[in-house]
Amino acid sequence: MGLQSELRADTGVLVITIISPPDRDEGDEARALIHSLVDQRRLHAVVLDLSLQQSSILTAARARAFLSRTDRQIARHMPDRTGPFRIAIVSRPGSFGHGMGRMLAGHAYDLAQVQLEQFETLPEAETWAAGA
Repeated sequence: MGLQSELRADTGVLVITIISPPDRDEGDEARALIHSLVDQRRLHAVVLDLSLQQSSILTAARARAFLSRTDRQIARHMPDRTGPFRIAIVSRPGSFGHGMGRMLAGHAYDLAQVQLEQFETLPEAETWAAGA
């Protein structure tokens, strides 16, 4: 399995850890989970832990499509939301995961609902994602 996910029920933060390159189906399943939780109004934020990532099949086009779709879904299913939907990326500077995080951040433009930030540790990313 290329990734693991856990919804922190107390904060509504979904933590997804990339262990090895997820195949296309696993990536699609993770995106579907995020969008399903948004539809159900159960998701407050997402933390993507890319600390262990060494390679990826994610393309720039798929990254932008995911961010744009998430932005639209937040607007549609959470119109009364105050503050942005936060996506935190965790990675070590200079690592492959850091480069992937920078690619995602580069495609997080013109999004009215989504805010993306990059962090070096999981605790600081979770704290920011939870809105603290």
